[in-house]
Amino acid sequence: MQRFKSKRLFASILIILVLFNLFLIFVLKFIGVTLGITIIVVVSIGYLIITQISRNQEFKREKLTMAMVKTKKINSYKIENKKKKNLERKYWKPEFIRNSIIFKKDIQIKTNNNS
Repeated sequence: MQRFKSKRLFASILIILVLFNLFLIFVLKFIGVTLGITIIVVVSIGYLIITQISRNQEFKREKLTMAMVKTKKINSYKIENKKKKNLERKYWKPEFIRNSIIFKKDIQIKTNNNS
């Protein structure tokens, strides 16, 4: 969609430039200005317009890439935090405490005292 709009814009700019050139040729010929000056003026205006459009497109691309890099960093940070939280939860589960050596020794001592 974006490419289609930019091509359409480019085509409309070229049509406007051609019409402007024809207008300048006919009007300025009567005044006495030569054809070469009109062509130079039209080409320079067209060049300025086209370079401005390309600069805007490059700026938009840069913004997009920066946004993508930012989201990748945020997503990787979120994933790392999830891994850390999962590890913390794993070691604070009741099963881990029950399976720990200290807790087993306490149970053995209690069972030995009872018997």
